[in-house]
Amino acid sequence: MFVVYPAIFCKESNQYSVFFPGFDGATCGDTKEDAYRMAIDWLGINLMDYYLEGKELPKSIEIEKIEIKNYLDFAETEEEKKELLKNSFVTLIGFDLIQYVKDTQKTTVRKNVSIPSWLNELGKNYNLNFSNLLQEAIKKELDID
Repeated sequence: MFVVYPAIFCKESNQYSVFFPGFDGATCGDTKEDAYRMAIDWLGINLMDYYLEGKELPKSIEIEKIEIKNYLDFAETEEEKKELLKNSFVTLIGFDLIQYVKDTQKTTVRKNVSIPSWLNELGKNYNLNFSNLLQEAIKKELDID
């Protein structure tokens, strides 16, 4: 599931702050590249919570509708706000949410399942890997690979 969200990059004195319209919180990095990597990770952590809890992901705001000045309320003076606005830009951050979850949630858990004894015997006779079958069935049910 590939998702895309707009992000506001704001150049401050020694770092780039990154805000996602429609989300609380922010992240930052020392360089644009570092801030971009941090933005992907920040977005991944936040969206993964929605995904794993079965909640609908927040709607992405259209990049054309974003007015950067509305996200600079942390500036202490109008002069600082003008300077921040001059050094800010909006870009899109996109990534594969399913792959992000797979990459960050690698631990396995034991599940105890109940199946009829005859099915268990048949499965053992055919050397079936029950764990693998269960994983594949769940992935198929959730339409993920």
